[in-house]
Amino acid sequence: MVTQPQILLFDEPLSNLDAKLREYVRLEIRELQKRLKITSIYVTHDQAKSLVISNRIVVMNQGKIEQIADAFSIYRYPRNRFVVNFIGLANIFGGEILSQTEDGIYLRTAVGDIIIKTEQQTLKKKLTVNWRPEDMVVYKEGIENKFNGEITQSIFMGNLTDLFE
Repeated sequence: MVTQPQILLFDEPLSNLDAKLREYVRLEIRELQKRLKITSIYVTHDQAKSLVISNRIVVMNQGKIEQIADAFSIYRYPRNRFVVNFIGLANIFGGEILSQTEDGIYLRTAVGDIIIKTEQQTLKKKLTVNWRPEDMVVYKEGIENKFNGEITQSIFMGNLTDLFE
């Protein structure tokens, strides 16, 4: 930093730190980048880390760029199945289009019929659905997309509980 470089390259710099220290240093690196306005390239396999410290993320698969975008877009609008699986957890399943209206696309899936609220139309007959676990609720009155299931396992994780069918 003393030499005022134009670019910093990081290759898994926090991998040997314990979890709490890693969190602290991650935020310190982000603040340092902002304050000094130094372009930084940060190589990591830690998805949470990349979401926290990045203005822009490049998701690569075997040397091929799969998607370049900000953290929110990578997480909420992944370009393909690889990106969905790489960034966070997701329930991924296929569906056959039953109909399309101005309300959205109606799909038949292995877990039941659902509606995807969108104004976009498609000529495809089948779609792949990516549903993040945090977007699911056990039960809520009046919710459109409902599935029957049996919770077979529950794992308390502090700020959340993982439920498995």
